Amino acid sequence: MTRTVAGIDVGANSVGVALWELDDDGTPVALLNAQTFLHDGGVHRGLEKAATSRLEAAGIARRTRRRYRRRKLRLEELDSVLASNGFQVATQPPKDPRAPWLYRAALAGGFIADPDRRALMIAESVRHIARHRGWRNPYQRVEALRGYTAPSEPFEKMADLLGVSPNNSDGEIMTVGQIVAEAIAEKSGLPAGPKLRGPSGAMVARLLQSDLANELHTIFEVQQVDPDTAWAIEQAVFAAESPRGSAEGRVGKDPLPGQRAHPRSSKSSPAFQEFRIRATIANLRISEAGTEHPLDKDQRRIVADWLLAWSDSESPTWGMVAELLGIPRRSLMGTANAGPDGEPATRPPTDRTNHLMSRCSVGAVREWWRDANEADRTAFTELIAGSRQTEASSEEQAEVDELFASLTPEELIKLEALDLPRGRAAYSVNSLRRLNARLSSSELDLHAALQAEFGVDNDWRPPVDPIGATIGNPAVDRVTRIVGRWLEQVGRRWGAPERVVIEHVRDAFVSVARAREMEREAESRRRKREAARQRFAAETGTPTDQVRDEQVRRFLIVERQDATCVYCGAGITYASSQLDHIRPRRGKSSRSTQDNLVAVCVSCNLSKSNTPFAVWAERSTNPNISVKDAVKRVKAWRHLSDLPNPAALRSLKTRVIRNIQTANYDDTDERPMESVAWMARELAARIQAHFKDETKVNVYRGSITAQARRAAGIDKAFTMIGGQGKQRLDRRHHVVDAAVVALMKPYAAQVLGERLAMRDAARYTPTADAAGWKTHEGSTPALVSEFRRWKHRMEAAVSLLQRALDEDTIIVRRPLRLTPNVGRLHEDQVASFYPKKTKKNEASAPVIRLGDELPASLIDRASTPALWHALTRHEDYDPQRGLPESSARRIRVQGRLVEAMDPLEFFPTPAAALTVRGGWVKLGDALHHARVYRFQHRGKTVYGMIRVFAIDLRGARGGDVFGFDLDPGSISMRTAETKCRNAVVNGEAEYLGWLVPGDEIQVKVPIARGSIGEFLEAFPGITRWEVTGLESPTTLKVRPLLLSKEATPADLSENATTVIQKAWRPKINVLMQMPGLKVVRRDTLGRERQESAAHLPVSWSPQAE
Repeated sequence: MTRTVAGIDVGANSVGVALWELDDDGTPVALLNAQTFLHDGGVHRGLEKAATSRLEAAGIARRTRRRYRRRKLRLEELDSVLASNGFQVATQPPKDPRAPWLYRAALAGGFIADPDRRALMIAESVRHIARHRGWRNPYQRVEALRGYTAPSEPFEKMADLLGVSPNNSDGEIMTVGQIVAEAIAEKSGLPAGPKLRGPSGAMVARLLQSDLANELHTIFEVQQVDPDTAWAIEQAVFAAESPRGSAEGRVGKDPLPGQRAHPRSSKSSPAFQEFRIRATIANLRISEAGTEHPLDKDQRRIVADWLLAWSDSESPTWGMVAELLGIPRRSLMGTANAGPDGEPATRPPTDRTNHLMSRCSVGAVREWWRDANEADRTAFTELIAGSRQTEASSEEQAEVDELFASLTPEELIKLEALDLPRGRAAYSVNSLRRLNARLSSSELDLHAALQAEFGVDNDWRPPVDPIGATIGNPAVDRVTRIVGRWLEQVGRRWGAPERVVIEHVRDAFVSVARAREMEREAESRRRKREAARQRFAAETGTPTDQVRDEQVRRFLIVERQDATCVYCGAGITYASSQLDHIRPRRGKSSRSTQDNLVAVCVSCNLSKSNTPFAVWAERSTNPNISVKDAVKRVKAWRHLSDLPNPAALRSLKTRVIRNIQTANYDDTDERPMESVAWMARELAARIQAHFKDETKVNVYRGSITAQARRAAGIDKAFTMIGGQGKQRLDRRHHVVDAAVVALMKPYAAQVLGERLAMRDAARYTPTADAAGWKTHEGSTPALVSEFRRWKHRMEAAVSLLQRALDEDTIIVRRPLRLTPNVGRLHEDQVASFYPKKTKKNEASAPVIRLGDELPASLIDRASTPALWHALTRHEDYDPQRGLPESSARRIRVQGRLVEAMDPLEFFPTPAAALTVRGGWVKLGDALHHARVYRFQHRGKTVYGMIRVFAIDLRGARGGDVFGFDLDPGSISMRTAETKCRNAVVNGEAEYLGWLVPGDEIQVKVPIARGSIGEFLEAFPGITRWEVTGLESPTTLKVRPLLLSKEATPADLSENATTVIQKAWRPKINVLMQMPGLKVVRRDTLGRERQESAAHLPVSWSPQAE
């Protein structure tokens, strides 16, 4: 089995992977696999500006389609109920839109003697109400509508907006239909009269179903309808599905012996939140006199009660726990271990659910939560999580339902935004309760408690999710899927790696929206620091380009403190101040953090020396020096300085105050390069579980590779596109980082941390060695020896890395999205087929009738495939000219007869569109793939493509979406280039292959002019391109695959810059005729796939015979 180590570099929209083969000494001898995977962070194509994820867009689309489908089924069921009770259902809606309102008013106003007319009017009125049935709290049963209720506030608001009194001449409350009918009678007809719906309509506040139920009660009572019949109809009108969700059936089961009948608990449940705390405490140890022992029961109770009651917005620290126990921070052991169920324990856990619920913006829910018992709280969290916990009793479910039924629509919307902890715990609520009881009543650690309570053996571990399992964050799910698939294939081919090392940037494990927010905050800080640099230069007379970062930092700290020494309150300036650590750093590799660094006067700094402030203040004889006074000074800070917002300043002040009040040394950052990001630790745990004990896994923060390259002296020892050393323009730089971090070992990371700490000291401590950190190789002889061996391995690695760069064997690729589900099927904006005259549009759309002259180009814009087929099958149809004018023309569209004077609907744009309720919508970027064809046209071989929209693949689900026969009337065919479409329809085109966004095209572009010519002059070696869009029926959008648009050189020409940052737009016919062009498909390890027995995508070339 090959001896290997793997490195993974996780960026915001990329994952770099590298696998080294090692010799017996641990020196790299071959770069076995190196790839940069690009991904979109789950953002929906076309919605990048808003950072709307595909999951979110698809969810909206699915809910919309589901709502329409349920509405259709509900109305069909209502028609069945009406028909079975003798009420005639009209086949066509009335032509006059006022008719249903007038029917409703007439039915409520007096008995209709004609039985046939009465039945028809009742049926039409009931169906009208059912189509616009108002709002009801989804947690209320339909039985709540059976009796009369008081008019709602929206009802009264509607009457006021219409200018109608809600009471008739006898003082009785009128029905909704009567109020609208009276408004219609007072105006000049509905279209020019009262506007009912829309943002400015009278029904801007949605009516409640109780108002419409009152109207139905009145109608049925006045028209003498049998009460049982009336109730059956009302139930059909207001029928609704339970909001309890269908997720319960998909929840995994508890893996503990004897517990497999119970579903896994939500992580937001009170039982799991308590378990996080108790299990973490159970694994703590106190080091005394050279031995370690667990916390006793009283100590556990004290710490658990304190953490369960924690309500501060800032998380507690382990130093605070040590102080609570009355021991030095360094005596508290086990704080760096992973917590229960994969949670990190880098800070003490608290009850996050209770913390959020106690601050819930819905007062009624906040008060209910405060008084609710644990069982009711569990039922609440399970409902919020999307499923019903079967362990919750019906009494508890009813309690929660009653709460939800009492909430207003606005309160329910607020509740939906409640961001409780996500995901599922490893165990059920039942198991968690038992474990909590066991841990609170004993001195057992977690594993011993599991053995005592459930009889597990010594090797038992809770199952860990597969590496690629989703967590619900689209950006993170892309990373876990890429990493999981790659490591699985690595293990199959070369065996388990000895070590997997992960490095990630700060915004790698967050959503794209959050990453952009972080970028904005970082940019805000950069601008503020640059402004401070300018101010510092002006005040000190220092040239701007000579102002160092540490000078700017000290300048900003003095500014934030209002030029006041935090310790004694004396006035200070930049020149008269020094930076000091509130709690001195104990570890060699401890870093200078913002909340532990303050500006003080020279006198205080010399007197305090290497002592925690709280200890020194207690001893000081200066009456101005005390913890209480220092806290007051910090609370008085007002200047944001380089902080992004007031909330950040409040957070900083809270953390600074804690350090001021803490008497321990700052030894909490002994592992400065290791990551504490939750998802990074979760990914590491999944990888560890996948490879078991064969592999060691480490996770580091994003700065480690830059420090490693500099420390090893290889920072400029290799060449990439753009110059010497790592170049962000070259997307292969992610592989460089992965290759470097793969060789990282804990001892090397420790030395790198020491170097950074020494650099900080040189910047902020006047007595420190200013240059010693640059040559530092370790604080012990053993570290020095190991660090030098690591440098030797890095030197060997760089030559292999350069060879891979030169030979172009490092793959850059984007995983292809082949599923028919592309998210939303169309754009959101619905347009009318008959827009009214506006200031911008002086003329309304002309009415097109069947008997008019209909050009072929217009027929291709028919509103439905059925209409297109009916028109193109007419005997007078000519493919070139369309249909001539004819007053005798008749067609049938889906069985309905259409005559010459009947109006037809056509899309007003040649772009792909779809008919929907209320008009039409553009399909926009809802494309799935393009099919490329070769055919003869006017004696020449030409190439064309059919862009296939997702809407046309609904019939192909579960089948071959790339070979599925497209209906000639489909929007994909009708929007294609005419000559290509005709060749395909006539069977004269050869289907060569398909393209999707993300596909790799390899081609050496011939000498060209324009934008692409200028680009090739700057980058003559570029032969790999990425398809980024199917822009038009004849044009692709492609970008250079190896180049990152975020790092485009500033000195490039405008045309060359356009190719990198936007796209090159070649015609499909021109591109496919370029010699040697190949569409490349790859397997997980980056190898080109030229054939596949499993029908996986394979490479193809348009020139291949």
